Amino acid sequence: ADDMELLEWAGRAGCRMVFLGLEAEDVDALTEVNKRLNLNRGAHSYEQTFERIHRAGIAVLGAFIFGMDGDTPDKIRQRTDFIMNSGVDVMQITVMTPLPGTRLFHRLEQEGRLLYTDFPADWGHYDLTKLVHSPKCVPRTELSQAMRECSRRIYDLRALKARAKETLRATGSWEAMEFAYRANVDYRNLGRANGFID
Repeated sequence: ADDMELLEWAGRAGCRMVFLGLEAEDVDALTEVNKRLNLNRGAHSYEQTFERIHRAGIAVLGAFIFGMDGDTPDKIRQRTDFIMNSGVDVMQITVMTPLPGTRLFHRLEQEGRLLYTDFPADWGHYDLTKLVHSPKCVPRTELSQAMRECSRRIYDLRALKARAKETLRATGSWEAMEFAYRANVDYRNLGRANGFID
């Protein structure tokens, strides 16, 4: 996003949305998921990055993670506030999921914190919308409830419509706004189908 000329060419070529793996706004959370670039730039730089992308007529799909080891209900609510006020156009919210074969999976397995380990029977639990491990800081039910509550807020239809208007204002592109709105509604529907959103 530092190369404005590249962004302008992308916009002219028809790019209407870019995916950014933001993960979190919190230094501890970014450290936990090893997001060095985000740490080096700082979460305070996200807004400037979004503005540059928007100037090229491109919407921003920001991916965020709930359920990291340092997460508490209050941290999830703070992350939600950040997401709602960040200027990101599409919100992809996933739950930290230790996929088999990853370092995270092996660490949680060694710590005895995995809840589902009978593969392939348990694959269905690893859908990025459920806590499949015992959280470090709070009971699983408490963190799951906070994640559902915040997801309801993020994917509220009125909020999504307001966000679509903001995307149109920021990008000046009806196509970018339409892509963003449809993506948000799709994420909402997926979350509802998986029980991530009540």
